[in-house]
Amino acid sequence: MARIRTIKPDYWTSNQVMDCSPLTRLLFIGIWNFCDDKGRMTVTPKKLKALIFPSDVMALGDIRRMIDELSDTNLVTLYTIEDVEYLQVNGWYHQKIDRPNISRLPNPDGTLDDHSTKGSEQSPPEGKGREGKVVSKDHQREES
Repeated sequence: MARIRTIKPDYWTSNQVMDCSPLTRLLFIGIWNFCDDKGRMTVTPKKLKALIFPSDVMALGDIRRMIDELSDTNLVTLYTIEDVEYLQVNGWYHQKIDRPNISRLPNPDGTLDDHSTKGSEQSPPEGKGREGKVVSKDHQREES
């Protein structure tokens, strides 16, 4: 599922970002929309092309070169676990995630996030069912 992410003003003048070509900068921002709440995603040039550059004529080799450029400038970490290539956005802590989901993708070291905290990060605690319910003064008199 795509997510809304923020671009901070200092993104544009970051040395790492300025070292990238313009299309690579755009790819990097597009990756943010499609990676999970930990900044991870699988690396598939065909899928990235379809998601981020759907109407542009662009070779998959160009996408691959841009991914490698992001890695060379240390904006992403590329890693392979069981023959599947992943990336993790470096510096992801800049993104404010209101209700983070636990990642189903492995960390670069091959471990999975701890799934034992069911619900604690995904949803707010349950209430008594009356939060947000507006009761008119006339309705309160009838119940009394």
